[in-house]
Amino acid sequence: AMQGKVEESRAVYEQALALRDDPGLRLRMVLQSPVVYRDVVEAMRTRQQIEDKIDELLLKPPVIHDAALQMGTLPFYLSFQGLDERPFLERLSTLLRRASPDLNFVAEHCRVPVSLKGKRPLRIGFVSKYLFDHPVGKHNATLFEQLPHDEFELVVARPAHRDDDVSRRITQACQQSV
Repeated sequence: AMQGKVEESRAVYEQALALRDDPGLRLRMVLQSPVVYRDVVEAMRTRQQIEDKIDELLLKPPVIHDAALQMGTLPFYLSFQGLDERPFLERLSTLLRRASPDLNFVAEHCRVPVSLKGKRPLRIGFVSKYLFDHPVGKHNATLFEQLPHDEFELVVARPAHRDDDVSRRITQACQQSV
């Protein structure tokens, strides 16, 4: 599917499922979408098919024992359609949490809300090799500049540092750059 061969990919999934039914693999097949669409009609049709299948599965969720192993990646390329992803992702999240109840686990130390008022800023680290004049860098530069520095201490780690306007904006917006 990542190579644009969604139909061929589905055929391979069908062969694998004929050998052994695996709800995670079946869901992975449902969530496939092309990387590039022929036109808007194909994009909207694909999205509608995925949403319809999720709604159908919500009525009788599959049992997925190990979501990380059985599911793999999620429908990343749908986000490039320029639509509000929240309702879709909320339904998908509901489905996954019903299918794999282990995803509902919350560590004990995370159950009690912690107030950061009057304490040191929350340190957040970002690691990416794309923190320069690249779409990832441009998006994050704006994010880093807009975060309130009295609440957050930003640390960026860049395996390969490039010196350009965007990388300098990122360095300026962060308290530490490694």
